[in-house]
Amino acid sequence: MSGSLGKEKVVGEKQILGKSKWLQLVDVKYVRDGQEKTWQYCERCTRPANCDVDAVTVFAIVREPSKPSRVVVVKQFRPPLNTYTVELCAGLVDPGETVEAAALRELKEETGYTGKVLFTGGKQYLSPGLTNECVKTVFCEVDASKQTRQDKEDEGAITVELLPLDGLLETLNKLEGEGYAVWVGLYSIAQTLKLQSILA
Repeated sequence: MSGSLGKEKVVGEKQILGKSKWLQLVDVKYVRDGQEKTWQYCERCTRPANCDVDAVTVFAIVREPSKPSRVVVVKQFRPPLNTYTVELCAGLVDPGETVEAAALRELKEETGYTGKVLFTGGKQYLSPGLTNECVKTVFCEVDASKQTRQDKEDEGAITVELLPLDGLLETLNKLEGEGYAVWVGLYSIAQTLKLQSILA
């Protein structure tokens, strides 16, 4: 794969077509093959200054003696899909906060677990034709014996579950068959683990 980028680029100032508390609809002009074109997309209004991502997701693994490793997931209702989802713990990055600090905070608030950061992944653009939203996934290890209560704001709205790391893809497929919508990042990791086991 060539390392050089193409010649297309956005020109001029973006135009805000509509705005709410959390989101705004943007129109931009860009040049392709010498011709000016337009594109509309959605962006968050909450990205902190000097931060290159909007949010974090947390792939947290629970490891206990004599027990198989499990992944912390959350189930919640998502109005745009009109159904319940299976997702990783996630949230927006606050001003002045590092990605890792945001991940540990969100993990604690949503699940009651305290995490230890293993590593942080690169930037992920979830739907680049629709939005410039960007997240990073922080991989953590948690001690199941030290779980506390969820943040009051999340109690009732978010259900915490532990899914076996071994056979994760099959478990997610089963949940999808039951009507849950599985978040793309969680599915991607599960598919990668499955491919790795096949090629090993």
